[in-house]
Amino acid sequence: MTSIPGRFRILRVHDGDTCEMIGADGIKINVRFAGIDAPELAQEFGHEARQMLVDLIGTRVVTLEEVGRDKYGRYLAQVYNDGIWINREMLIRGGAWVYLSKIHFDEFKKAETEAKAKLVGLWALENPKPPWEARK
Repeated sequence: MTSIPGRFRILRVHDGDTCEMIGADGIKINVRFAGIDAPELAQEFGHEARQMLVDLIGTRVVTLEEVGRDKYGRYLAQVYNDGIWINREMLIRGGAWVYLSKIHFDEFKKAETEAKAKLVGLWALENPKPPWEARK
């Protein structure tokens, strides 16, 4: 994993796991939060997950730890703001599922399991449907 140099300001939160950001150099990038998958906007809890991410990062400045790129060319990254690990925080608050997480899997799974046990966020729904099923 490598840090993407500099800090990035959030321009727009697309959904609960994807944002558009701009660096100090003026270059805009799209970032997918690595290791999590939030409900799609058309799904139950999709807008709530997006709002949860807005509440966490809004238009703040964040730092990124790049873990790769996805098939759409978006940066896959761990995202941090004021000492808060945003990817993990989305799991703690019940805003996402653990998804394709090779790195930090145990820590992410623990956060998801605790949120599920507390019935917070999407786990308060009767039968939450993972976004990868909704995309089929």
